[in-house]
Parts: sequence; structure tokens; C-alpha cells
Amino acid sequence: MPAMRPLLLVLALASTLRAEDSLPRRYPELDAEDLADAKAIAALEDHVNGYFDDELTEKKREHLKALEEAKVPFRVIEAVVRRGRRYGKPDGDIVGNLKIPGNYDPSRPTPVLVGLNGLSEGWETAAALRGYFTLYPWNIEAWQDPRTADIVWEQLWGLSRRANIDFDRLYCTGSSVGGHATWIAGVAGTDGWAALLPVSGSPGRVLVAMSEVYLANMHDLPCRATVGAQDDDILAMARRGQGVAKRLGAPAQLDVLEKRGHESFDDLAESLLAWSSELKRARYPSKLDFYGGLDMGRRHYWVEALADGTSAKELKIEASTKYVTRRIPAFPFHVQAEVKGQEVSIHEKDVKEIRVGLADGMLDLEKEVVLRINGKQAWKGVPGRSVKVLLESSARRMDRLRTFAWEREFDCD
Repeated sequence: MPAMRPLLLVLALASTLRAEDSLPRRYPELDAEDLADAKAIAALEDHVNGYFDDELTEKKREHLKALEEAKVPFRVIEAVVRRGRRYGKPDGDIVGNLKIPGNYDPSRPTPVLVGLNGLSEGWETAAALRGYFTLYPWNIEAWQDPRTADIVWEQLWGLSRRANIDFDRLYCTGSSVGGHATWIAGVAGTDGWAALLPVSGSPGRVLVAMSEVYLANMHDLPCRATVGAQDDDILAMARRGQGVAKRLGAPAQLDVLEKRGHESFDDLAESLLAWSSELKRARYPSKLDFYGGLDMGRRHYWVEALADGTSAKELKIEASTKYVTRRIPAFPFHVQAEVKGQEVSIHEKDVKEIRVGLADGMLDLEKEVVLRINGKQAWKGVPGRSVKVLLESSARRMDRLRTFAWEREFDCD
């Protein structure tokens, strides 16, 4: 047994060195001084992951207290919230409903191509060659359900405990009904996607049954739609949607292919993925234009309508064996918001209570900020940073990359 001790010490030392060597790659936003104590970083990671993973409230409180008392800068804890998972290689090529590419590196955040109503073989192959995860969402009753994006986020949040998902690079696609669904997931869950790639689909349901104003939600979400010139009805609605999106300021592009019909365009999958791969989602746009309510959603980047005055109309959506009913606002609420310098301005219609989140990079959290709602000063002060807000908001939003250091709720006049 004594002869084994030198070997065990060498292995332990090698493991520690590997952990230390990987820290700069895992935390590029931190400097050498921040990462000097690898054991301290590991302890922070354990508390952050414990906060997200433990189900008991008392356990969460213990982790939160330890993090609040840690003698490290806020930026270090924020970095650990964003990148503090330690991943291993999965046993197979499937984790839950997430398909793993052969060249997957657990140390690197990996993009995800989400296929609504499935992915054809060409798209699956192109995504795997590019090193993407692919996800086929489970438990979707009807693909054109505006709540589909919420189901996707819930599934990705759970999967992110086992696979290193890049939440800044989530790409949504689908063919035919999946193409229609891609548009709907885009307007109802705008702030989660990096890009939309609808194929042989159109925003017809948005334009006709929901409201064309929802296309304004996509002000920072690039969309590249592909339709065949011989796909008459869908092409007509896609062109109409393109015109509305352009008028409302959404970055939508329509590619019409001559002598092509209603198909999945597998031969274009690689070029379309190459285009989208250069795009990352906007985390904190300085200007927001948001329509929502009921099943169309209440959260948009850094604002969330906690209560509103919208009334519902019923929308029936065809499922595989039945119709499902969803609640769509007869007239959606409307929020316009802007950060300019050290001022935050919010104008709303039919919102009763709103939550506002601020993060470093949006403005200077150590200087005085003025927040106005409908032209009236609602708050004035120095926001500062809160570890509690950092953790609570990330858990509530199921997102560890779009972090907030300050949040407050306001009644609207």
C-alpha cells in the first residue's frame, strides 16, 4: 500500500494542474488574479450548482449565504453562475432528447439546433458535422402552440446539468408545420433564440390568427426563411410576412428558390447553418418593443409584465389527434423600453405591474440611475449588485448566461 502513495500523489497533482489549466479557458472574462485559487473557485462552483440543483429551500439558503459571504468580487460569482458547471463525456450519443455530436468537447459550450416537428436527415447531418447538439422537443401537443418556446427552455434547462449547452447560440428551425411553428416560437419566445431558420413555412398564423404586431418582438432576432417558388400559398403568406417584418423593423430575410416546391431543402442545410452560426442572441438590447400577454408571453429581455389588463380570445390549434385551445390576447399589452446613458425609460399600455432587470454593460450600476415609467420618475438611486438577485433571476428565467445584478418591481399608472 505505501508504494501506491507516490502514484496517488502524482495523479492528484496532475488532476489539480489540469483543473487549474482549464480555468482560463472556462472563464475568459476573469484574469489570472481572479483565478489564482483553484480550490476557492471550485468551492464557488459547488455552492452555485448546489443553489440551482438542490430542491430543499433550506439548502438553497445555505448556498446563497455562503456565496454572499464569499470574499470575492461580484464579477467572479457572476462568471461562476454563467460557466460554473463541470461536464464529463456522456456514455452515448443521446442525453435525454439531446443528440450529441461525435466531436463534442465537454469543456466548450456547444450550440443547439432545435427542430420543431423533427429534423430531416440532411439537417441532422449538417448540424452534427458542424458540432451542434440537436434537440427534438418532447411533450408538444401542437407545434404551432405559442407556449412551445417555454417547453423548449424547460427541457434545455434540465439538460444543461448534463451537457454543456451554449444558451447564447440556440437556433430554431422546422419544415412545413415546423416552419410555421418556428415563426411562432420566434415571436412568443424572442429573447432566447440566436436566429430562426423556418423552411417551407410562413408567419401566417401570426399574421391572421394572432396579430401581426407580434413580429415587432423580433427587433433583435435575425430570421432567414426559405420557400420554394412553386409553394404558392405558403410563398404568398411568407412574402406578406416579410413585408410586415420589414415595416416593423424585424431583421427578416426571405429566400425564394426557383423551380422548388414544398420541401425540407436538405441540400441548403449546411449553408444556412453556416450563416446562422455567426450569430449570437442579443442579451441586453438597449431598446425594446414588446407585445404580449396570456399565452403569448410576458417576459422580453430585461422587462417582465407581472400583471396586465389584457382579455383573452380562444385560439384552436390542430394537434395530431385533437384540437387544443390557447388563450391569446384580444388586444396585447405593449411595452417600449430604452436604456440611454444612466436613464431607463418605459412606456406601457395595459400593463399593471412590471419587473425591470439591470446588468453590467447596460449602464453603470455604481452610479445614480433614473427610471421613468410613462414619463414619471418611478425610481432614482444607485442600483448596486446583489448575489441574491443574480441567483434568483437566473433560476426563475432558467438561464445562466443572461444574468442580472439588480431587479425591482413597479406598479404602472
